[in-house]
Amino acid sequence: MKSRYNNDKQVINLLKDMPKVKDSRDKNEIFQRISTQMKNEKTSIKQKKTYLIPILSSALVVAIMLVIIPVVLNNEMFQRHEEKLSLNKAADSSSSSGESGIKMNEQEDAALSNDKSNPELSLFSKSSENLVLTEIDAQSDIVHAAVSDQQGQYMIPVTFVIPKTEELESYYNKVETYLKAEEWGVSGYLFKDATFKFDYTNNHVIMNLPKGFSLNHGSANATIFEDTLSAMFRHLGFKKVVFETDNNQAVDLGQIGNISELPIKPAQKSSYKLYQASDDKRKFLIPIPLKEQTEIEAALNGMKQNEETFSIFQTIPNKIGFNVDESSGDQLSITFAEDNSLKETSITLQEKNTMIEAILMTAKSYGYNSVKFNNTGIDQIGIYNLTEAIKVPLAVNPIKNEEK
Repeated sequence: MKSRYNNDKQVINLLKDMPKVKDSRDKNEIFQRISTQMKNEKTSIKQKKTYLIPILSSALVVAIMLVIIPVVLNNEMFQRHEEKLSLNKAADSSSSSGESGIKMNEQEDAALSNDKSNPELSLFSKSSENLVLTEIDAQSDIVHAAVSDQQGQYMIPVTFVIPKTEELESYYNKVETYLKAEEWGVSGYLFKDATFKFDYTNNHVIMNLPKGFSLNHGSANATIFEDTLSAMFRHLGFKKVVFETDNNQAVDLGQIGNISELPIKPAQKSSYKLYQASDDKRKFLIPIPLKEQTEIEAALNGMKQNEETFSIFQTIPNKIGFNVDESSGDQLSITFAEDNSLKETSITLQEKNTMIEAILMTAKSYGYNSVKFNNTGIDQIGIYNLTEAIKVPLAVNPIKNEEK
């Protein structure tokens, strides 16, 4: 205890012996310095806090990005995968549709044609095969020719459209080169190596036949010969064909006899049916000659009959019922039965199109200028507007340029 007291006393004495330090500065100056130092310390602290804010914000953004980026990438990859799958499906669907479109039978075409509001109707309408020529422009002419079925029983008229700049006589003399008997499934041209000269002054055609020409004996050959010449030159206004041979002798035309000229017959009443030698051959509308007294309603009903022996088929389906009205002068009126109208979906669009054309050609052979179809159930078939009277065609079986 005493020892501690001595020590304390010794420290006090030592402190007393220290030199005196006297601060001669003014009190206000000292106060200002201390205040300034304290303010600087506060500013430093605020600056440190201010620097921390952007650093912390950046760190937070980086953290958020690290979380979001993988999610976005995954979503993008998923979306691309989905788009790829969709494209593949679309391609498959398009391919499938293309194949089904190629293979689509006319049954499906007919079903579509029955929907008046169907925007694709015109597409299917244009795809119908037309077997008649409805119009030509002012710069064109029509050349008529004819062949016969493979058995030589029926004349088959065909039509070519040529420019007016081409001489008709010249074209008729080379028409043989445009007839494709084997490809079409018909008999060869009856007038092979014959030539024609047009005598407009005397209103006849001069036909020069090759030496030794004669027809095989048989009424069918003679009829086809006569019908073919009439079909070729009737439309040009000629009245007869004058035969010219090397020895100026009469021509042996079988059942017709030995003659030097042959009158061109006027158009005969006919019902038009479909000729097709086989499925891979061209289709033709052909006139089946009728007796003069045959009524047109009977002619139309006869168009429901097949003659398969000669590859000739109906142009009016059995299901189609109709009434005929001949009271409108040069316009024939046909009204379809209520339960057998053209809405019938079991009849293909092509069959309906062919039926309309066959009826028009049959009406033409009876002298009618137009046909009005009533109670059709649809407004349009192919190029034909069924809400209006339809003019009879100019000609039948047009051969397109690419077929020549």
